Amino acid sequence: MENQQFEQTSLDTNPFFIYLKTKQPKLYEMISQNLYKICVPCQRSLVGVKLTKEFVLLHILTKSPYYKGECVTIQDQEKAVIVDRLFLNLHRGWKQKRLIKVLSTEMFYNREYQSYEVVIIESDFSEKKTKKSTNKNSKIKNMKLSPLHSPRTQKNLTKKQKKIDELMKKRRSEIIVCLPKSMTYVEILKFWKKIGKKKIRLKSFKFFSQDLQIFKESYFLVKKYEKEIGKKVSTLYSQSADLLIKQDLVLSSFPSNSYNGQKLINSLKILIVGKLKIWEKIRRFYQTEDSVCHEQILLLQKITPQIAGIIEPLRIDYSLAIQELQSIANCKTAFEKLIIIDKTIMTINELVENSNSKINSLSTDDLIPIFSYIIVKSKIPNLFSTTVYLQHFNLCDMITSKYAFEITLIDSIVNNLIYEKKLLKMFNDFKQLEKTNKQPSILKQNKLNHINDQNINMDNNNSNHMGEQNLKNLIPTESNSRQQNNLLIKEIL
Repeated sequence: MENQQFEQTSLDTNPFFIYLKTKQPKLYEMISQNLYKICVPCQRSLVGVKLTKEFVLLHILTKSPYYKGECVTIQDQEKAVIVDRLFLNLHRGWKQKRLIKVLSTEMFYNREYQSYEVVIIESDFSEKKTKKSTNKNSKIKNMKLSPLHSPRTQKNLTKKQKKIDELMKKRRSEIIVCLPKSMTYVEILKFWKKIGKKKIRLKSFKFFSQDLQIFKESYFLVKKYEKEIGKKVSTLYSQSADLLIKQDLVLSSFPSNSYNGQKLINSLKILIVGKLKIWEKIRRFYQTEDSVCHEQILLLQKITPQIAGIIEPLRIDYSLAIQELQSIANCKTAFEKLIIIDKTIMTINELVENSNSKINSLSTDDLIPIFSYIIVKSKIPNLFSTTVYLQHFNLCDMITSKYAFEITLIDSIVNNLIYEKKLLKMFNDFKQLEKTNKQPSILKQNKLNHINDQNINMDNNNSNHMGEQNLKNLIPTESNSRQQNNLLIKEIL
């Protein structure tokens, strides 16, 4: 028995794998370079099967262009397969939906030492057509040869399948009810503890806890080296997603692009970063930068939308957006903070749409000054630490994720506040300009007061004559006052 099992999972003697490597070397090279997944049917299932290039292409999988967590065959992108550790689920584009057992998985490496998977499976993907025989005797023979097709076994199978379907539906509805309404670490912790109590998930949760403990003991966070630990946390997240979501039949049944599927994925991101307690360390590292940032924000509290560079049609009341952004201080994980930033930008768009301005949608050039103004007015503590935290511990795919823009936006604004001090310079220039506009009128008033004081001390006989003379000499003419104004402005500039 052991020898038979070894033969079924051995690639050295497998006709499919031998054919691919020897008869289709260019195809094999292309598969390894693109890191495609090769699904090799076991020897027993290949008896009487004609091996062709088309047959091989049907068993080569790549990531789906439509849905996350799904693979498609390179022969036909409409044929989708969900890959699990124990089963392959042929679930979309196939005539018959099937679960094919995975016997073993091996890692191979191409010339660049990049890894790709070779999965040995119990049966092939081909959809065999069954010919309807008119001979009654042949039907009886077939029934004798394959007892699985007997009416009794079919009824038993359907009953079992119905029970499994009912249990699946029940568990799905239980999970949907338990899903956290607010994406906070406290709520998410309760959710995962509750669904982790089930016997099926208990082992997975033990492994997950062990992985977290090993990670804590193996890696240490060092200032200005957050990027390296961020990559390690991303790897830990992908392993945890495979362990807790993909290997669970119910949790993996939620499509990753659906509302509930997104909630599951995002909750796991928050759970991992929250358990690792990275935020406290980041905040401690960047105390100086946070204090510098906070000082500048306090200096800018009197800033107006005009000084911030907001165009006139968009100078509206942003108090709701300011209030929304202020709640970021209560969040402990990077993804929670990202959700708040996303909600703030959505609130800004809603306020603009509901205003009387003719602008229906905001451009990036419009959003930058508005968001800068809101950041200043919201007086967020630990602002610099927040940008570092968001950049390295968001656990998002920054190529396709919508959060990439939001992280870049807040990072550029904070860097301008601390290093370039653009907003503070604009504010100081505006204050200086206000002073220069007020200064000539003050000078004129002071001189008039000085003249009146002199006139009081003069003799009554010469008062009128001297007063007129002083007025002529001391009160500047219109041309003189313009020259003084120009000189003052030049000196300030």
